[in-house]
Amino acid sequence: MGTFYTNEHYRSTKSYFESELLTGYPEGVVVKKHAIRGNKGFVLIERPDNILENGEPSREIIIFKIVKSDGVFGYKNFDESSNPGIYGCPKYMLKQSNCNIGLAPEWRKANIEFEQKEKKAQSNKSKMIPNVIYKVGSKKVEFKYHYSKTRFAGLAEGDDEIKAYRYKDIDWRDDE
Repeated sequence: MGTFYTNEHYRSTKSYFESELLTGYPEGVVVKKHAIRGNKGFVLIERPDNILENGEPSREIIIFKIVKSDGVFGYKNFDESSNPGIYGCPKYMLKQSNCNIGLAPEWRKANIEFEQKEKKAQSNKSKMIPNVIYKVGSKKVEFKYHYSKTRFAGLAEGDDEIKAYRYKDIDWRDDE
């Protein structure tokens, strides 16, 4: 599936998301909740005309990967049943979805695990100590200092130059 671009120019990912991706659903489909996290948009829709065995209307999450090219926004959309490997969906939306088609339950579970891992990384990064070695992928990296919200400066074993590494790539299992 390709990326769909708009002819309009928007000042931000949020304004694009709200103007283009929260509208145009088929008649009867109701947008119940939505959230944007970075370049990912999540929309919980309800289909009141599709009633499940338990008497509830069908609710599912649509995921949008938003891109910007040459000043123009575009998107690729996925539904949760395809398990798109895009995480960060808010927990309140995950709890409200009742989609059990395809890989939807696995995707929701993976989102919760992703959130737990992110929280642990955020907690652990504040405890990082300069000159202590952490495992980043297959490398051993000596922590030097916090570089940004998402990266730290470190010196990999065998390197002679300090580089930026992502906190989320640290293997925290040795710290448990």
